[in-house]
Amino acid sequence: MILITGPTGKVGTDLIQSLKASEANFKALVRSAEKAATLEAAGVSTVQGNLDDIASLKTAFAGVEVLFLLAAPTSAQTRQELNALEAAKAVGVHRIVKLSAYGADPAAATEILAVHGRVEAAIRDSGLGWTFLRPHIFLQNLAPNWGAAVAAGQPIYASAGDARMGWIDTQDIADAAVKVLTEASHENRVYDLTGPEAFGFSDIASRLSKLLAKEVPYVNVSDAAAYQTFLGYGMDPAYSFGLVTLYQHYRKGTSSGLSGNVELLTGKVPRGLDGYLKANLAAFGG
Repeated sequence: MILITGPTGKVGTDLIQSLKASEANFKALVRSAEKAATLEAAGVSTVQGNLDDIASLKTAFAGVEVLFLLAAPTSAQTRQELNALEAAKAVGVHRIVKLSAYGADPAAATEILAVHGRVEAAIRDSGLGWTFLRPHIFLQNLAPNWGAAVAAGQPIYASAGDARMGWIDTQDIADAAVKVLTEASHENRVYDLTGPEAFGFSDIASRLSKLLAKEVPYVNVSDAAAYQTFLGYGMDPAYSFGLVTLYQHYRKGTSSGLSGNVELLTGKVPRGLDGYLKANLAAFGG
């Protein structure tokens, strides 16, 4: 039995659909009866549990062989993922597949990557089997964060400078995760997951300009301006600071590497920027 945490987020939603298509034996962890009802109506078996409540997790994890661990990127993430690890050890889960992040490292200067690195280290030391999936920044962040502005004729604002990243589609992450969850040959392995090309915000602006037949500028902003913008979106201050330091990390040029692991695991080339933009052009005013 496979148990999926975080089943309603970007990756979790795609993963649920991919697991259904594969006819794998799985269920989803949900916090509320309302979320359970929604997933059950879509044909997904659920079990209720709360990542803040170890006792509920021990009950939910009973009989689970492989746990897909995904907690929301909040100030509670470390505690919640360690709670899941404790419960998994207590009830005999065989292996944890953790959705981590490209560049995860306990010593990372950005807390977003350091959190993943610390949790990875705890899982390695737990005695359980493990697999770490480390995807790069999601293509699915583009339309929600910049689509409305571009549609309104505004520039793309970001504090990324000239940084190039291996952006990846969440469907490709999900498809890779299905293979890792359902096959026995991935224990104690780390898979960096990237798209087929590394590109920056200037490239995004350039390609949108061609697709929309209008100029879409990219404006590099200061870290301070980016931080205030994130706060204006209603983001948690700690997470907002984490995003700023993440882009500082990208600007160092250490995140432009590419891996062929999506194709290795799934047998298909991952979707790139052009495919994503064409499929979501309406969100940018196209």
